[in-house]
Amino acid sequence: GQDLELALPSLMKACASFGLANFHRDTEGGLRYQPQFIEYGGRLYPSIDMQLLKLYFDAPSTTVRVQQGFQAQVEIGDFVLPTDPNGRYMLNFDGPRGTHDTVSMIDVMEDRVPPDKFTGKIVIIGSPALGLADVVTSPFDPALPGFELHANVIDNFIQRRFLQRTEITKVIDLSLIILFGVLLGFF
Repeated sequence: GQDLELALPSLMKACASFGLANFHRDTEGGLRYQPQFIEYGGRLYPSIDMQLLKLYFDAPSTTVRVQQGFQAQVEIGDFVLPTDPNGRYMLNFDGPRGTHDTVSMIDVMEDRVPPDKFTGKIVIIGSPALGLADVVTSPFDPALPGFELHANVIDNFIQRRFLQRTEITKVIDLSLIILFGVLLGFF
């Protein structure tokens, strides 16, 4: 069965909203898909990225459009995030670690960063340290900090830079696999 692990009650009470931080690892250990909602106890719970975007856009709520029993897309205001039939978003990675602007927490605490640096921005707090186990494998970096994964999803959504697998791309993939398989067997 699934378990829902909540944050500390004091943090839950103080936050504007909460969301899940799950990603699904593929067979190679990398992360290419993120569920945008999970069902638990008969309710849908959104991802932390969708909750941050909802607050950023001051949208009333996140909408899930369902088609033939499958989640087809997630909408926040005028923005639409396409998902696969399982409700997962296929990440379009921006690059290796450091692609998104990072600021040291100690620099913020010691007033070495001007406050206007964060004006109008979504801020994700996380650790870039490899020893803290919040690192993932991406196509660009074998040790991408987990918070940069969330930055990728948010940036993809705002910039509308989506990857989608359609029936046509699946046919092309299968055709190329067969073609190169035959060529490899021939040579």
